Amino acid sequence: MLSPACMKQIAALLLGSTAFITLSGAAHAEPSVSYSFGARAGGYGFRNTDDPAMGQWDDCRMDGAGLFGQRTLTRFLFAELGFDLYTARDAIPVEGMPAPMDRISGITTVAGGARVPWRWVQPYVQLGVGLEVTRVEMPEHDLADRALLPMGFVGVGAELWPTEHLAVGANVRTNVMKHFDHGGPDDTQMTGEFDTAAQGQLFLKYQM
Repeated sequence: MLSPACMKQIAALLLGSTAFITLSGAAHAEPSVSYSFGARAGGYGFRNTDDPAMGQWDDCRMDGAGLFGQRTLTRFLFAELGFDLYTARDAIPVEGMPAPMDRISGITTVAGGARVPWRWVQPYVQLGVGLEVTRVEMPEHDLADRALLPMGFVGVGAELWPTEHLAVGANVRTNVMKHFDHGGPDDTQMTGEFDTAAQGQLFLKYQM
């Protein structure tokens, strides 16, 4: 039969082991907050319903690049802040086609996301909103507009982690944003409406 002192030592050992396992499991399930930053490039376009090849997402095609930062909230959730600069330059008029458009947009976005935290590949989904500062000009018709516009997006993507801190990835998004009409020769001001645009991006990210 064990002595009272021995039983106390065994109980203390069991309690200490249980506490260590619990703390280790919690640390593994919820890692410490981490930050990452990166650069990306891509483009987006609205669905073309005027061209003979209708259905292509190439109306007002915008190409550009941007920077972003992310904060890991939990093992599965993260937040993102980004800024992108996009331009569209259809500089050469074509007879029978809409007037050429010169557009530049700076877009600031905030988003929340959820990822599958696999080691090598991490798929994710995102939902975000933002503000677009845009300037649109059509010199041939003497039309111009400058505006501050809201926008939103939903997207899916995946990251490949060849090292512990460096990732490469890609995503596709559906944006809801302002689409300006090309207009006609008798128009006196720019017109447009909110529409959906398809976007694709490639990016490189470093996690601290």
